[in-house]
Amino acid sequence: MSKPGLHKHTIVAKEPAMQTSENQEILPVAQTVPVLSVEEQLHIQLEEIKASLAHLEAVYRQFKKHETVCERELESDSASMNFANP
Repeated sequence: MSKPGLHKHTIVAKEPAMQTSENQEILPVAQTVPVLSVEEQLHIQLEEIKASLAHLEAVYRQFKKHETVCERELESDSASMNFANP
């Protein structure tokens, strides 16, 4: 059963025909390859972009968390230095 918008095209290999020992030509085998519609290709690309964006957002959240921890450590170090040297 094929999906709506999914078309099949026959593609013939571009290899030269082979020959047997009896010098008979062996023709390349045709293959049926599904070809996606433009809408389906765009949908797949959109899903890939969404996944990439989600990954980038996760990396950014980790970066911001690390940045916040570093800022707190600097503030803590600065406060302890001010306390030690009035």
